[in-house]
Amino acid sequence: MLSTAKCSHIAAISMLLISSILMISGTCSAERAEQGAFASQGVAFSYNPLGLQLDSKVLYRIPLIRKDGVLWESTRFEAGLANEWTPADDYAAGFMTIEPIALFDLTLRAGWYGVYNALGFGLYRFDHKPISYSPATLADHARENARGWWFSATPRLKAKFGPVIILNSLAVNMLSLDTEGWYADVRTWALQKSRDVTYVNEACALYEMNPWLMAGGQYRYLHVYGTGYDSHRLCAVAIATPAKGLGGKPYIAALAGAYLDDPCFGQTAYIAIAAGVEWKIR
Repeated sequence: MLSTAKCSHIAAISMLLISSILMISGTCSAERAEQGAFASQGVAFSYNPLGLQLDSKVLYRIPLIRKDGVLWESTRFEAGLANEWTPADDYAAGFMTIEPIALFDLTLRAGWYGVYNALGFGLYRFDHKPISYSPATLADHARENARGWWFSATPRLKAKFGPVIILNSLAVNMLSLDTEGWYADVRTWALQKSRDVTYVNEACALYEMNPWLMAGGQYRYLHVYGTGYDSHRLCAVAIATPAKGLGGKPYIAALAGAYLDDPCFGQTAYIAIAAGVEWKIR
């Protein structure tokens, strides 16, 4: 069992859940996909792990099926470039999303991934699989740079029943780094092999209280194939999408809850806040 001491390493919050919620909200209100080039910028902070992430995207979107009806009006295809930066790593990728029907979409991403020690938050690597570790035991452990490739596929199911929104996504991540042995992932502290596969399942139920405010709950399960690391987390979620301003679509989101079971964090609290905006370039 890994130590349950609080982890103080700078990490990151995934913005997948927030972007998915915004997408399903528009989809289930029969918002027609708009053709054009778009850009977005977001920032997120989290506690347990302590984290900061800047998320940037540029993409081109086209409607996929030009038919009337709630199942077809939001269908789309989009492709573009994305960058996720934290004080510990950077992920630059190309991506594409296809939504053939309002109830389902699939996102594929592939790109370069680098972990760097320039700010003192490099990779903790182990020559042998550790029985346990914690920030305290790693205080004097050398930190390293590493680079490699990150591929992911994320199918999502979405539905809306009146004011109730249901969303479930499964992200399959394949990461290969130019190092050997095992390491503590700088984003989640999950123990991984230098070439490994992780699965992240996020299930969310929301109640749309008015056109710009949703609240509900989210369950997240993370599993690392190569090491057997398992993490379970349950959170309350609130998403606000204020009226369009400055030519864009802003959002603010908050998650607060606790780990039900996690080898590093035990049963401690989790908090995250994110904000961002998407705007049309042309």
